[in-house]
Amino acid sequence: MRTLEDLKRCMEALGVPYAIIGGIAVVLNGYLRSTVDVDALAEIDFTRIEEFMQTVGYYGFEARVTDAVAFARRNYVLLLRHRETGLPVDLSFAFTPYEQEAISRAHIIDLEMTKVPVATPEDLLIMKCVAQRPVDLVDISELYRRYADQVDLDRVRYWVEQFGEALEEPDLWTRVEPLLQRE
Repeated sequence: MRTLEDLKRCMEALGVPYAIIGGIAVVLNGYLRSTVDVDALAEIDFTRIEEFMQTVGYYGFEARVTDAVAFARRNYVLLLRHRETGLPVDLSFAFTPYEQEAISRAHIIDLEMTKVPVATPEDLLIMKCVAQRPVDLVDISELYRRYADQVDLDRVRYWVEQFGEALEEPDLWTRVEPLLQRE
């Protein structure tokens, strides 16, 4: 996929650690489903967003919103579009210890044209357990069904409960725990 190849070249040129997350990561981890964008978690230097935006343009990306830098500062995500493919690309800023850990734990998946860092199934489970949109609930079930033997459920629970406290949603874990049962 050309978008992933250009994103990798861009991140490497900037020296920015990152990992593919979201629907593409779910697909690359073995559960085929549709998705309409590319999501990545990246350790972008918040003080150098303007410079970052100039460089991504060289690698074929453009802003999807007016004043993307101001939007990124408010929302901790850069909304981009890959010019060649038209695919939306959401680059979320990795600030929390969990997000930085997820990037460092990413595994490399070899695609035909390139190799990209992709969040592990366990880290995708954590992210999906926090988001809890309808598509995330399906992803949780499917990822856990495929990777239950490789998932540290105590780690998943720990991080989901931490996010639940931070988001003032103490029942975050209990809402998804039934999806994380062995058949």
